[in-house]
Amino acid sequence: NEVCFGDQDEEKLLLHDEMKYDPNVLAEALCEDSPGYDSASTKVKLIQHANLALTDWFDFVINPKNQSIITPDGVQTLMAITTEPRVESNSESRLDWHTQQAVLKIYADNGLNNEQIGLILKHKPQLSEDKKSKAEKKTHSSTTSSVTNIVNPIPLRKLGECCLARYFRDDYRLIKTMLPEGEVDSIASVPRLENVHPLVNSVCSWGSDELRMSCIADLESMLRRRALFLDESRGSCRRVVADLKKR
Repeated sequence: NEVCFGDQDEEKLLLHDEMKYDPNVLAEALCEDSPGYDSASTKVKLIQHANLALTDWFDFVINPKNQSIITPDGVQTLMAITTEPRVESNSESRLDWHTQQAVLKIYADNGLNNEQIGLILKHKPQLSEDKKSKAEKKTHSSTTSSVTNIVNPIPLRKLGECCLARYFRDDYRLIKTMLPEGEVDSIASVPRLENVHPLVNSVCSWGSDELRMSCIADLESMLRRRALFLDESRGSCRRVVADLKKR
C-alpha cells in the first residue's frame, strides 16, 4: 500500500518481500533459539511502531544515570493511560475516557477552574488545508495486496506470541514495577525492575478510585495474558507451545 508506507522503503521491503505480511515470520525468528535471531532483532527496528520498546521510552526514569537529571521541580507525575479488551466495554471508548480524565487532571493541577477547562474542551482545532491533505493521505486504503489482504491480517500464532513476549521481557518487568507493591506478586515469572525512580511505582495513583482500580486491573491483565510465556522455567517457547497443545 503506497499511501501507508510513503518513503519507508526498508520497512516496506521487510513487510512485503520478506515477511509476505505474515507477522509470524519475524515474531518466531525473535526466539533466542532461532538461527535467525540476530538478523530478526535488527530487522524489527525497521518497523516504525515497534523500533522502540517501552523501556526505551521510560529510560529517563529506569536508567540510574538518567534519573539523576530529574530535579526536584522537574517531572512531578507519571500517568498511565491504559486500556485492555473487556467484554463489557469498547476499548476505544475507554481509552478516550481515560485520556479525557488525564487531560482534566493536568488542567486542574495547573490552576484552571471548571469554566476555563470547559471552554478549552469545547474548542475544536482547525486544520490548515496542507495538514488536511496530509491527514487524508495517511488514511489506510482498503486495497487488497497482491500477496495477501492486509485489511484482514494473518493472526499471530502461539509460538510467535511467546517469542515476542520474551523478546520484550523487560517491558513486562517495567509494567510489573508500575504496580503498587504487593500487587500480582503471584506472577513470579515477571520480576520487578530494580533501582527505578519512585515515579514508576505511582503511575496509577491519579484520578478517581474507579480510574486507579481500572489502571491497576489493566496492568495486571497485561501481565497475566503473557505470564505463561514469560515463565522461562517452563523451557523454550517451542516447549511451552508443545505443552499447551497437549492440554
